Amino acid sequence: MPDVNSMFPSNWMKVGDLNGGTIDAVVSHVVQEEVKQGEMLWVVHFQPNPQLPRASNGGQAGAVLKTQNAESIATVYGPNTDMWSGQTIQLYVKQTNMGPGIGMRPSAAAFKQAAHMPATPAPAPAATAPVGPGQQAAMDNAAQAPLPTQAAYGAGPAPAPYDGSQD
Repeated sequence: MPDVNSMFPSNWMKVGDLNGGTIDAVVSHVVQEEVKQGEMLWVVHFQPNPQLPRASNGGQAGAVLKTQNAESIATVYGPNTDMWSGQTIQLYVKQTNMGPGIGMRPSAAAFKQAAHMPATPAPAPAATAPVGPGQQAAMDNAAQAPLPTQAAYGAGPAPAPYDGSQD
């Protein structure tokens, strides 16, 4: 009996390709491709891996990169997708508001390595010009002045705090 996943070949991975498990894959490159007619999306391509499906064009299927997955990968490998090349990510099945989807995250080893990396030092404060006596007095007066209220901007008074009586 034919498998639904093999009945509809594609150049991009589908949730069924993961068989409910996870696959560690090494990123080859990230490129924008026409996924649907007229719809350009970012796609992650991987180095050869026998666990990954073959694409209908004969190559290895790529995975469409969604925002949440991109942000997850960028937390460890950085926002420049060129720097993701050669890095290992984990592909897994995740629940989305539209049903099961393909999740991507840095490999567990990458998270461990990132946890041991020293934090980036804060930049040195910028040098400031000396402040003269007249300027200091103006700054002190401004700091002591009351902040304007909503009424000063033409808005009405602030709403009363919620007390539960409207329930």
